[in-house]
Amino acid sequence: MPRMEALILEGLGDDGLIWLKMPPPTCSSGQSLAFCRRVIENILSRGPHVYKIGVTANPLYRFYKRPTLDSPSPGYYYSREKYKTMYIIYSAATFGEAALMEAVLIEGHRNMPGCRNENPGGEGRKADQGPFFTYVVFKSAMY
Repeated sequence: MPRMEALILEGLGDDGLIWLKMPPPTCSSGQSLAFCRRVIENILSRGPHVYKIGVTANPLYRFYKRPTLDSPSPGYYYSREKYKTMYIIYSAATFGEAALMEAVLIEGHRNMPGCRNENPGGEGRKADQGPFFTYVVFKSAMY
């Protein structure tokens, strides 16, 4: 996938806060969905969490973006919620594939305690080229 090597060289999955927790590339769609569900359930089994499921073309930017005058919205790390960790749980060559995974995962979590997703998924800004990543950001609800 274009840009994957560049993202890895930038430190994707190598900083202790953003983790690659993706299914093996040989998994079918159904196996990938089951894998992603297990990753999220594993997070929630460790105690109450605040979390959000999303899709992005650049996980580093989405997590660490600092607000500026031109772009005042912060990344998750600097947001009001101050999320502590991002798991990248799925990658796809097209935005549609990653957004569909996002929407299916959100559907199973909407209105659950701790879930901060308000929209059904797939509304994000679309980059010109992939890969695209479905992720979950989270933090303990105890702190």
